[in-house]
Amino acid sequence: KKAIEAPTVLEVEFIRRSSPTSWNVLEIKSEKDKEIIEKLLKHPSIQELVDKGEMKMQSGFHMTNDSHLFREGRLGGVPLLEGKNIEQFTHQWKEAPTPRYTVDEKDISSNLKPENIYHKSYWMAYRLIASSTNYRTFISTIIPPGYVCGNSLAIIKLSTLKELCYLSGVMNSFIIDYFIRQKVSANINMFYFLETPVPRLSSGPQFDFIVKKTAQLVATTPEFDRLRKEIGISAGLKDENDRLQARAQLDVAVAKLYGITKEDLAY
Repeated sequence: KKAIEAPTVLEVEFIRRSSPTSWNVLEIKSEKDKEIIEKLLKHPSIQELVDKGEMKMQSGFHMTNDSHLFREGRLGGVPLLEGKNIEQFTHQWKEAPTPRYTVDEKDISSNLKPENIYHKSYWMAYRLIASSTNYRTFISTIIPPGYVCGNSLAIIKLSTLKELCYLSGVMNSFIIDYFIRQKVSANINMFYFLETPVPRLSSGPQFDFIVKKTAQLVATTPEFDRLRKEIGISAGLKDENDRLQARAQLDVAVAKLYGITKEDLAY
C-alpha cells in the first residue's frame, strides 16, 4: 500500500508572511512546496515599492462606465488595450493583435489627472483576469507610448525603463508563476500582486542580464526604439526559437536570484 503523507502544517506566522494583506492560505501540498516558498519569502514584497513612493499603480478605463468614450476601430485616437490583447512579453498577442477601440486624446486628458497620464511613456501592464489552470497565470509586458487600457489590465509605473524591464522579467518568470498559482484561482487582484516577493536589485550583472533579456523579448516593433537605445540592444527577438531560448535563460536567471536549485525547478 502507498504510504499516506502527513499533511503539511502551515503556521499562522507563515500565512502572515506569505499573504500579509489578504491573509490568503496558500495551497501548499507538501513540505517541498513550503521549503521553496520560504526561499521566495526571504525577499521584500512589491508593496514596499509602493510604500516608499517608488512605484505607482492605477486601473484603466472602465469597460462599462467609460464606454461612451470608446470609438470602434482605429480611425484616429489612442488605441485601447484589453487583457486579451497582451501575452507575456508582447502587447500584440497573435490571438487578438488589434485593439477594438480608441479613445480621443481630449477625453484622456479630461478624465485623468495630470499625474495619472501614462500613455505618453512606457509602462508595465498585467492581466487581472487569470486562471491557475492556464499554462501561465501571471501575464505581463511592457507597453510602449501611445496606448491606454481598459480595466482588465493593471497599470504599473516605475521611474526608469530598466526597473520596468526587471520587474516584468521577474514577474513573468516560471518561479513567480509557481508562487502566484498557490493563491490565485480566477483573478489576480491588487493584493496578490503587491504581496509578491521580489529581490531588490538596481544594478549588477544579474540585474543587467534580466533587463536585457526582457528588452529583447518585448522590443519587437519600432515603438520600442527608445527602449532599445536606453537598454543597449540592437534589436528585439522575433524568431520563435530565439524567444524560447531567451525565456529559458530568463527563468534560470530569476531562479538563481531566489536561490532556487535545479532540484527545486525539477520539482
